Amino acid sequence: MATIVFVSLYDRNAYGQRLLSANLKRHGHDCHIVFLKRYDSTPSKFRGVEAGEHAWIGIDRRGREFKYASNSPISSRELELLRQVIERIQPGLIGLTVNTPLRLQNSRVTKFIKSFSEAPVVWGGYDPTVNPADCLDFSDYACIGEGDTAILELAECVDLGESFERVHNLAWRRNGPPVFTPRAPLLQDLDSAPWRDDDPQNKYFIEDGRLAENHPVINDRRPGSYQTMSSRGCPYRCSYCCEASLKDLYAGERFLRRRSPADCVAELAQAKIRFDLDEIVFEDEIFGMDLKWLSAFVPLYLEKVGLPFTAYVYPARNVEKLIPLLQLAGLNLCCVALESGSARINRTLFDRVYNRDLLVKSARLCKELAIDFYTDIITFNPYEEESDLKDTLSVLLDIGGRYDLCVNKLFVLPGTHLAERMAHDGVTAGDPSRDRLFHYYCRLFWVASFSPNSRWVVRLVERLRIFRRHPGWLNLGLVEWFLCGPIGQTIDAVVRLRHTRPVTPASPVPWRDRLRRLAEPPAPLIMNPAEPKDFRLGRWNLYLGGGGRYLSGYVNLDLSPVPGVDVAAGSEQLPFRADVFQRIECDGILEHVRHPAMVLKEIERVLAPGGYAHLVTSFCHPFQESRKDYRRFTLDGLKQITDPLVVVAEGWRTGPTATMIVFFLEYVKLLFPWRWWRVASHGLLGWLLFPLRYLDLILFRSPHAKRIGNHCYLWLRKPYDKPLPVDVRRPWTRAV
Repeated sequence: MATIVFVSLYDRNAYGQRLLSANLKRHGHDCHIVFLKRYDSTPSKFRGVEAGEHAWIGIDRRGREFKYASNSPISSRELELLRQVIERIQPGLIGLTVNTPLRLQNSRVTKFIKSFSEAPVVWGGYDPTVNPADCLDFSDYACIGEGDTAILELAECVDLGESFERVHNLAWRRNGPPVFTPRAPLLQDLDSAPWRDDDPQNKYFIEDGRLAENHPVINDRRPGSYQTMSSRGCPYRCSYCCEASLKDLYAGERFLRRRSPADCVAELAQAKIRFDLDEIVFEDEIFGMDLKWLSAFVPLYLEKVGLPFTAYVYPARNVEKLIPLLQLAGLNLCCVALESGSARINRTLFDRVYNRDLLVKSARLCKELAIDFYTDIITFNPYEEESDLKDTLSVLLDIGGRYDLCVNKLFVLPGTHLAERMAHDGVTAGDPSRDRLFHYYCRLFWVASFSPNSRWVVRLVERLRIFRRHPGWLNLGLVEWFLCGPIGQTIDAVVRLRHTRPVTPASPVPWRDRLRRLAEPPAPLIMNPAEPKDFRLGRWNLYLGGGGRYLSGYVNLDLSPVPGVDVAAGSEQLPFRADVFQRIECDGILEHVRHPAMVLKEIERVLAPGGYAHLVTSFCHPFQESRKDYRRFTLDGLKQITDPLVVVAEGWRTGPTATMIVFFLEYVKLLFPWRWWRVASHGLLGWLLFPLRYLDLILFRSPHAKRIGNHCYLWLRKPYDKPLPVDVRRPWTRAV
């Protein structure tokens, strides 16, 4: 039995190493994984690029450059802990997964390991595959291509004390050019491979000068997230991507392979129970392409897993069937990659399949189905002309705003077809003479993404030539506030109203109503910006008390069958089966029901394991005469009736200033016996006092805000107690 240690820099997901570890354990070998540090998320440290580093640079939503995968410095204490772990294990082989942006950091760690250990060091991953000669300057061996066969042969050689000359997919150098061994065929049956090794045993995490053994964390995302892949390979040959080089390496073999839907779902169903998951992340870029595969996957996924997930969506020709099917399964965030809006760049430089109309259609379909999405942009391209940048901007404007961007400087991966072409043409990336032009358009790209009404702002900026000469003067934070804040929301409402065609001729609005709407003061409160909003919707979501509103993505329940209501029923006896809804909103309901504990019991019953409930209720707020008003709640009092739901977030939605304003308005109205006087005083004082509401943005930070807070909130999560299927039929079954 061989003993092998993998070292993973800045990545606790380490998907490839976990797969190899599982395979080694299946064949009786002893495998350990050391996770060395996490990426540094401190913005001030994003910019540093060391000499010799192949940094991947992006442009953030404020127009600033930053470094993806910004690595934290590894201290001497942390290296000493790594040495202690390796010396204690005494491995026969040490492996590192190396991607080009982290080659420099991996080379330093490898040099340190070789200073005290005689175990051979093998580098695997994309960088050794496409640049083996460069990587062999630091490592003893390089694994070329996929390592399923090579790792087992290496372990066998270590166990038997033999040389590595018979190991497939290996390269080494001994005082001469690199020597390459024969290539092993690709693993075609992915279902035959074991699932990733997430057992905490023999997992180590080193950070902040401390060592954690038997480390249970499975990735660097928030708790409850699980990363996996349903495929290997890619059907395309984009020149900037290492997949094209891998395709050349395995020419003549079936490069694109996919796991069966049953195998994927079985892995996720087990992980859901084991790790108390609430989100799945599919990392393969072709996940949303194959309609036949998805048609078999979705029913199984809904039955056995039923969790929201993120994935890549490719603008395929049957996208009008693919995206609704993915949304049915629980897709709530996806990438619809653009890269460049220029047909010339995509065709002649990137070797990329591109259909502008299909991409815009895919993005708009995501918006119609309430699926959050982002798109990738590659710019700072030495082959890119201004007409190409304008084409990209035009596509982003056509998508229509309210999406996120991932704007990247062109990253030329050594060994790819693009790198070879640039070397042939004598072209290099990073010409500073064109940086001003690229930064100008990057800011316009971000403006286009902010709002459906960004087009006129872009046109205005284009007319003001000063921003072209000084792109840094275009304050994207101010533009985003203008387009997405109160002013932008008002513009959105006006635009939607102008484009809305009533089914029947609308009757004219009485002049008194129009006057009342104009005179009505703004709300005397402001929402707490720290209240969490990132608990995503699932397949089925419930809104309690949403009468009179049309709520996208929710089953709307209210006592009366008024417009917008899907189900007319009481909250104390919900007409749904158990474990149905992934999210429940209960906003301003508990103070108006006779038995709030019964409502919470019903919420707990119909909430799916791992689902979230959001409670908002009054504390210091005037009596509401429009409906029954029984009680008020403190946060402590509210938590008394939420068991067994687990509190994951709590706080104050509206603060002390809102309390003072609403009570003062009510008090002044008591002084006037006539209704019109009360209306006039409310309107006048409302306009005078509403600016004071912004004081709550400061008072929310005070621990004493709870003394006279206006409304409080709780985010609750239902824990897993046993594996429960999620029924995907319509959830209401009882008579209403």
